[in-house]
Amino acid sequence: MLFAGQTAARLMASEGRKIAEGLPPARRAEMLQLCDEVDMLTDQLGNLCKKGLVGCYFVNCLRFY
Repeated sequence: MLFAGQTAARLMASEGRKIAEGLPPARRAEMLQLCDEVDMLTDQLGNLCKKGLVGCYFVNCLRFY
């Protein structure tokens, strides 16, 4: 089960990678790193949701950030 913004976050990271293709090397590396971070944080939040920690104040804040 996906949390509310998981699909949107994945799509943003995917679009960011497409945009990065047209950037100079230094900017491309920065953009790709940010996209990887979005994917990692999305995975972490998804795992917290699966563990039933969505009632936690911190996780609820992240879900709607």
